Amino acid sequence: SKKDLGSTKEDASQPSANETKFAVVGYLPEWRYGGVDWEAISDHLTHLIFFSIEVDKEGSFAAMDRFPKPDQLRLARAAANRTGTKLLICFGGNSRSNGFSQMVASKKIRTRFVKSLVALCQDNGLDGVDYNWEYPANTQDWDGLKSLITDTRRAFAARAGPGPEWEITMAYYPDGRQEPILAEFHRKTRGAVDMYHMMSYDQHQKHS
Repeated sequence: SKKDLGSTKEDASQPSANETKFAVVGYLPEWRYGGVDWEAISDHLTHLIFFSIEVDKEGSFAAMDRFPKPDQLRLARAAANRTGTKLLICFGGNSRSNGFSQMVASKKIRTRFVKSLVALCQDNGLDGVDYNWEYPANTQDWDGLKSLITDTRRAFAARAGPGPEWEITMAYYPDGRQEPILAEFHRKTRGAVDMYHMMSYDQHQKHS
């Protein structure tokens, strides 16, 4: 965000409300964990998302070999603590979303998944979750995703422990049709999602 060029040095040192809400989010795929400079990444990001593990139709975690190893997570957490960077785990992605539809359709299975998610975040010092379902196919899927978001927010709010409430983010495909769907989705979930990430690279045009 831009600063007022007329501000004094003292004024400029105090971030505005808009500046404090500005986020720089990075997805880090599992094949890059080994060579990462965690300190450098944390210097430039407000949120680092580990990409990605999966959920199966029974609500269990899949592809956990893509989760950071303990030594990698320790270094990431130390760097993030220094800069205030949030660490999130992503579920889904292209060809990694097959379990979502059946999982979200069942209250029992959603509950099992969310309980495991809370434990995963607590045990590994994570700050929240990113849902990257590619893609909800129909009204039933969207209703199930709404329930998943609501259940996740409720569980995050109820967790025991110090610190700020964990965050929920979502990625979506910006095709012009998703935006009004997400606007209604955001209203129905009462703002439970903290950020929506536009996958602008899928447009095959200039993007940032």
